[in-house]
Amino acid sequence: MKLLTEKSLRDTGSRRLGKNKYPRSSFKYLSYNTDPKPDVLVLGDWKHPRTRNNLVAGINLNYLSSGQLEKLRKVVDKVFRRSSLRARYRFLKSILPDVAMYYRTYDSKYIKSIERGALDSYIKAKPTSRDEKVQTTADANKAAHVKEPERDIDKKHDELDREVWQTKRRLYEPEKQRRRTSPERLGITGSELAKKAKDAR
Repeated sequence: MKLLTEKSLRDTGSRRLGKNKYPRSSFKYLSYNTDPKPDVLVLGDWKHPRTRNNLVAGINLNYLSSGQLEKLRKVVDKVFRRSSLRARYRFLKSILPDVAMYYRTYDSKYIKSIERGALDSYIKAKPTSRDEKVQTTADANKAAHVKEPERDIDKKHDELDREVWQTKRRLYEPEKQRRRTSPERLGITGSELAKKAKDAR
């Protein structure tokens, strides 16, 4: 009889499928409550201690938003560094509780038409020389079409200042101002000459 080490007892049986690829299973589930065809990132398998049923455990990806799926892809490598199902679940719950809430277990006797696939982890693509050239061209085109707002603002201010100055000059020209406010000469107040001068103004 083969002796089982503690690690093999804790091992989930669910391993990465290759570099940056993790086990994903889609299947028909006959004993469903909500989702008849779960799409599961498989975190591990285990046997229920009381019922002795073989269970598949993982995150049902059907319930995740695109943002949550992207976050999961970014941390899945760290999740699978843990060897036990419990450790994987607890780690995921500590860093992404909104994703861990969709952890489900499925009884293998109700699983039919299983399709195995892989969930790719998120890898930031390294820019190629072609990408850099395209980006440089795009930046140059953008810079060529962008107006310089400071000069436009300065030009508007100059035009406004010129209009204000011209208006002030028309209203408050010193020559006209002096003629308008100068008092009548004392000798001719009330005379016909004064009235004509007044009418002329």
